[in-house]
Amino acid sequence: MTPFIGREKELVRLRLLLDSRRSEFVAVYGRRRVGKTLLIRKAFDDKFTFRMSGIANASTLAQLQNFHTALARVLPAGKEVRPPKTWFEAFGQLSDMLEKSKDKRKVIFIDE
Repeated sequence: MTPFIGREKELVRLRLLLDSRRSEFVAVYGRRRVGKTLLIRKAFDDKFTFRMSGIANASTLAQLQNFHTALARVLPAGKEVRPPKTWFEAFGQLSDMLEKSKDKRKVIFIDE
């Protein structure tokens, strides 16, 4: 893996969390265009159980459809869920999918 200049300390810290025996929650924040998404992708080698990126300036309906599309990509073949009407329903669908996932370590990445 090529070095990630200026972020070695953050990479080590994130990778330690990945090896933790406990559930962990990480929020990465900072100014725009400083490489937060790239840092997360590099730290977790793009091995996400679920990932989605929000759509800038989109309505709630469009964001929920985007969430549904991201969830549909990771569901087993033949398994379908209906588009959620609320965020409560959307996260319930995600929770159901995660409970059925055979991944030992589940990494969820929700970007803006």
